Amino acid sequence: MTDYNTGTWYCDRADLTRRAFVPESFKLPLYERWRVSLNEKILSSCVGSELVPHLFVGSGKIIYCIDAENGSVVWSSELDARISSVPSLHVAGDGKPGDDDFSYVLFVTTESGSLYNFNSFTGDEIWVNNSSTGSYPIVSSPTAAGNYIGIVYQAHPDISFIRVVSSDGQTLREIPRFPLTNNTPFYYFSRFITGIERLGSASSDDVLHSYHVGEIENQFANLVDWKLQDNDSKQGSKTSGVHIHKLNGTGALDLVYSPREGVIHAINPLDGIFLWELQIPNDEPVIGFAYRFSTAEANIFEKTLIVGQANEISAYDLDGSPTFKWSYQHERNHPIGENNRIPQPAVTDKYVIFITGNSALKILDIETGVEIWELPLPAETFASPMITTDSIYVGCSNGELVAYSNS
Repeated sequence: MTDYNTGTWYCDRADLTRRAFVPESFKLPLYERWRVSLNEKILSSCVGSELVPHLFVGSGKIIYCIDAENGSVVWSSELDARISSVPSLHVAGDGKPGDDDFSYVLFVTTESGSLYNFNSFTGDEIWVNNSSTGSYPIVSSPTAAGNYIGIVYQAHPDISFIRVVSSDGQTLREIPRFPLTNNTPFYYFSRFITGIERLGSASSDDVLHSYHVGEIENQFANLVDWKLQDNDSKQGSKTSGVHIHKLNGTGALDLVYSPREGVIHAINPLDGIFLWELQIPNDEPVIGFAYRFSTAEANIFEKTLIVGQANEISAYDLDGSPTFKWSYQHERNHPIGENNRIPQPAVTDKYVIFITGNSALKILDIETGVEIWELPLPAETFASPMITTDSIYVGCSNGELVAYSNS
């Protein structure tokens, strides 16, 4: 059974809350609004925000900033090697939309082990961190945590470490080596949380590690916050990418992960305490989550967890005890690249959006799972769709980035 990539899970796919969700649906039918051809294959999702009229996508060694309205290239920059993961977009400092000093910064990693920081508006390179990476490849997307950025390096076939970089690009610390992961760290309340694979000589029963970064600049501080063991895990399996969401409107947070094929667990991210379990009918690896939740903009009464697998999408009601709603089988998506990239779903208040057979974009009714729209894509596709309230953006392996909307 194929081990699918979880390193690209933790990407926007929609909004910067990273739940792959926007609260308002675009209108159907969809039409191609623009198409732009870039340098090389597009294998990872583009990222963006409703507050920034631009998209950011890697193609070969070049990072592009694209005008979301018309597809024109705003700026581009050639890096020192091929771009290795989904770029990461973050608010710079404490600015707010409308402030004179408000801006976003863009973090991009390359196969040489470099981490770049760009001003997303101008394309100016702010700094690059490539200190003492040696031959260690980066196996995650970057995660910003206040004044810190965390990225995972592979130091050995079954060993990883997290490098923590300061907001001015200096390496502060490398969190001690632990069993292999290509999960992008999740940041929550001064914690980096990452999933662990159980493979090779470094295997353990751990499935999640939490590191407290409050004292990251103290080289003698023990940063281990908690480690989670899971009796449902097994040798040779992979812990899925972690995903945070609010449950039941209580303000409580659950961290959702898959310890093995066909199972989802939820824990409290503050202490690693077990909360609930879901059994998935399809006994295959989970390749992605998306979460529909209540917001001020959306009149949603049911909170829904969408679970993506290579050939099936399923939905679970999270009001009260997690309950199965529906499943939809589709043509299998196949992975590509050393990290086995594979498309993952995104959601709106009404729709589930996903790639099927690496060749078509499908839209389901989120309440019933009934297919309501399908569009053929211009080429084989391994990137996840990125959605906004009026558009869907998809990068294809022929180097084309395509925008779809109602007009």
